Amino acid sequence: MNPYLKRLLEERAAIADTMSEITTKAGEEKRPLTEAERGSLDKQEKRAKEIDDELEVLETRSTANQRYMEIAGRLSQQEEKEERSAAQRRGEPPIETRSFGQQFAESEQVKEYSGRGNGHAVEFQGFIEHRAAISGAITTATGSGASWFSSLTQPQRVEFTDPIAPTPFLDAIGREQVSLGAIEYVRWDMRGPEAGGPIPETDLKPQANLAPPEIVPVSLKTYAHWVPISRQALEDLPRIQSIVETQLRDGLRRKLQSVALAAFAAATIPAADGTGLTGIRQAVGQLEALGIPAPSLVLNPIDYANLDVEAADASNSGPTQFGRIWGLNTIPAPLPQGTAYVGDLRDAVTWFDRNQYSVYLTDSHADYFIRNTLVILAEARAEFVVTHPEALLAVELPEPTEPETTAAATSSK
Repeated sequence: MNPYLKRLLEERAAIADTMSEITTKAGEEKRPLTEAERGSLDKQEKRAKEIDDELEVLETRSTANQRYMEIAGRLSQQEEKEERSAAQRRGEPPIETRSFGQQFAESEQVKEYSGRGNGHAVEFQGFIEHRAAISGAITTATGSGASWFSSLTQPQRVEFTDPIAPTPFLDAIGREQVSLGAIEYVRWDMRGPEAGGPIPETDLKPQANLAPPEIVPVSLKTYAHWVPISRQALEDLPRIQSIVETQLRDGLRRKLQSVALAAFAAATIPAADGTGLTGIRQAVGQLEALGIPAPSLVLNPIDYANLDVEAADASNSGPTQFGRIWGLNTIPAPLPQGTAYVGDLRDAVTWFDRNQYSVYLTDSHADYFIRNTLVILAEARAEFVVTHPEALLAVELPEPTEPETTAAATSSK
């Protein structure tokens, strides 16, 4: 059984047991459900509905795959039957499907062999491929003297695919799995008011001035692409489907990262006090002074390299190592050069994700069914929001300066 399907079924069974325990306990105690029990039941029912929807999709997909297998089997049998009929009409010997061992054991020569003396030779049909005799002048694309039989040989095909492109920014931001295409999220201030005190036992406690939350609506968007592929190609080279699916998923991830980066670039991020390497360290201090963790540093890969070179030159250690800057989790991302962002990226940016990456295989498009053509479709529903811009600080990175030693050597020439 598919591990994901098994996990869904186990979770669904556990939810049913939990709901049964809650209602049974209330019945045995002859009392209505408490507020907490009703809330737990509502939560369990919501999750059960999500699982039931996913199971229905998986069942539909399984049924469709089974249907394709049945169709492929019938078509294969029909093609073999038509090929035999065509060979018979051309007066060719019937196509032999038995193995050479079966043909030998069932041959008349073996049956008539007495067990001693010489037997008769057994001839196998199709044992060696026979080509039609070559007639006429032999010409080649490479002129006289070339090997004429090169046209009869086929080169070995070796496939290469581009490596999967990394998506470091997409992997570093926060992610919320949602069950609908239209949602609302509640945005609270990152830090509430500080408590009063010390307070004598008999005095009144002060009321907290808690700011009301902001409810923000979000509509998910769909990102997708598809390719047509022949059924026979999938039958002959099953690896094609895996390659195509991987490429489609990779294209989706790169698209989602570019959308996330666009949302990030459009947000207003507070500016740090300093610049460059010093400004990055000062930004960490500014955030920590406000009680905000600053575990991440996001910047363009070229800026990242320049900062590493600057640090190596300043320490006179040379290019012996590179990596984290000020101990931060450094994330190179295709952002505009000249600005680095320090702070809690996972809390600042949220990826609202409906279905991760769904890949569908179908022939239900135009006349693709009668053309023996299938469609592989990859799709994702998502939206990206900078939910807490105050969790980050933007640090300006000045243009890298040329080292003095290099400048002196250049001027002396």
